[in-house]
Parts: sequence; C-alpha cells; structure tokens
Amino acid sequence: IFKEICHYIEKNCRTVTIQELSKVFHFQEDYFNRLIKKRTGKTYCELLQDVRLFKAEQLLTHSQMTISQIADEIGYKNKGYFYKLFEAKHGLTPAEYRKSL
Repeated sequence: IFKEICHYIEKNCRTVTIQELSKVFHFQEDYFNRLIKKRTGKTYCELLQDVRLFKAEQLLTHSQMTISQIADEIGYKNKGYFYKLFEAKHGLTPAEYRKSL
C-alpha cells in the first residue's frame, strides 16, 4: 500500500492533501503520518515537499516552462516560498540551477 500512496502523491502533488489520502485509501490521517514517517523518516509535509522539488528539478531540466509556471505546476502558489525551498535544498535558485545544466 505504501507504493500506491507514494504513486498517488507523485501523480497529484500539485493539490494532494492528507485529508484526500484518507478518503481515497480509507485510512485515518494518523495512519498515513505514522506509515510515512516509519518508511521514509520524514513527515507527510516533508515527503510532499521532496516530491514537489524533484518534479521541479525535472521540469527545469526537461521543459521550457517559466519558473512561475513550474512553481504553479507543482503546487506552490507563492513563488517566493518555492524559491526559498529550492535554494535551501540546492544552494541555487531555480534559474541558477537551470543555467548550471
């Protein structure tokens, strides 16, 4: 079931919520939090953030989308917050990351 949950998160990272997972998979929110923490060592929010940032890396590498479009595509409405998270992970802004490829 963990693989199915991860696949669902990856496919729906733009809008997925823990409440949605509970409805789709018919488990309590606490169950998801414990399962994700046990399997990954991360919280649900940390896992979702990792999935979104990985997708951003792929889009920066393989698309011509603008950074604003990428931020929106992966579920960040606040472009400044996306920049902050991306830079914290990579030490580069999304634009610098794209140029470094």
